Amino acid sequence: MAQDALDYRSIVSLCRTSSSARVLNLFQKTQKLRAAAVKPDGEPIFNNAKLNSSIILKARLSASERALFQESRFQGTKIFILYDERDLRVGGKSLFINEITFYDLLQDNFGIDYYADDVAARTDLEALNLIERSPALDPFLLRERLRMAGRNVSPDYFDISNGDYLRIKDFVVQELKPLAELSAENDYEAARFANVIAEKLWDGADTATLRPLLRSVEIAEEDAPETLFAWKGLIYYKFTLQGLAERFTGMRRDFGRLKLVKYGEAKDRETIEALKADVLDMLADNLRTGQQALARYDEIYHQQFLGRQDAAALKDFLRDAPAIFNSIGPSISAVSHAVSYWTYRFRGDRILVCEASEFEDILMDFVEGSRAG
Repeated sequence: MAQDALDYRSIVSLCRTSSSARVLNLFQKTQKLRAAAVKPDGEPIFNNAKLNSSIILKARLSASERALFQESRFQGTKIFILYDERDLRVGGKSLFINEITFYDLLQDNFGIDYYADDVAARTDLEALNLIERSPALDPFLLRERLRMAGRNVSPDYFDISNGDYLRIKDFVVQELKPLAELSAENDYEAARFANVIAEKLWDGADTATLRPLLRSVEIAEEDAPETLFAWKGLIYYKFTLQGLAERFTGMRRDFGRLKLVKYGEAKDRETIEALKADVLDMLADNLRTGQQALARYDEIYHQQFLGRQDAAALKDFLRDAPAIFNSIGPSISAVSHAVSYWTYRFRGDRILVCEASEFEDILMDFVEGSRAG
């Protein structure tokens, strides 16, 4: 664990960043709840108050950071905590979930004893592990992860409206419904029970009721929650991609009309222009990775399985669904984070103006997210 080498402006920017596919900003959430004197309708994500005011990020690991882990890896989940929440100038420090000395760091910085028989601490450790296992921090996916783990976390901690949540849920359920209809023994049963079965596939908890369907596609009951969550995650990414490509095109267009001011030297202009081109190329590659994987999913599920009744194709896909979900999640999330932050930073601006140094910081943040994908 080390003091983060962030300047004051970068810390302020991080603290003001809304939660996204790469960032879970609990500092911002708890500050707003305190200011409004609002009691959340449900549990906090973490029982530990300091942990529940942290900022959690999916980050590309540097060479020195990779040495903090026993296994070889290139992405980590960083917890950033401020030294003084009332004075951002003091700075902060960070640790990675499951780095070699993680449990000692939890004790030293949060007072969480991994070995104690403490229900609140156990709940927090389970939440940290769920977050670490997630390929990204999309509010919808994180909310679902915690819900499926039996947690009743307040919606106030997620940057997703109830309306958006229900729209995504309806999209996922409608995608699953044809499978439920095919599993029925007759048309009457299909009409009567398809919605019920699709809802249970969404929920992922009642594996006993789903047992015949799971058996038909060769999903072991103990693997069902993770497999169904991965499938649901892929459908969520399909929903996300409907508008993400268009938003990325809009951001690319904005890059071309952005006016930069306060360049230091001529070479700074060249550096930023080269970096801008690299960022757009990397984000385009990430978007293409997601589009290709989801096009393959559509081919398998809609054409081969639903269209030609090729059950073997679906079985193979579902066996690999968790790996596919984990592989494309960071790629799609890198693009989602970039366009979300861009919209947040320049929302409502008819004329786009930015200091060169700030734009460079924005680009470097996008680089980190893109490489994490």
